[in-house]
Amino acid sequence: MIAALTMNGWLFRMVERGALIGKVVEIFPANSFAVVADNAKKEIKCGIIIGYDENGALKVFGGGLIDGNQPLAKDWLWIIESFKAKLINGDYA
Repeated sequence: MIAALTMNGWLFRMVERGALIGKVVEIFPANSFAVVADNAKKEIKCGIIIGYDENGALKVFGGGLIDGNQPLAKDWLWIIESFKAKLINGDYA
């Protein structure tokens, strides 16, 4: 039996083997955060990850180098504001 369900906004497929559920696999791996992160790290040298944990608390992580130097607060702000401007202008629609 295969059943589809939504869990935390993600679509999953449950694979049942006999009376036991064998495993939960993702139907759309492009929507998986792990897949997106793997693809991004191939192209991005410096970046920010902003998201929510399972308790709904905002979490922010940043890493990488800009021209061989650790980014300053103003660099992180520039990245965020540049993204915000593109988002508001509909560049990611």
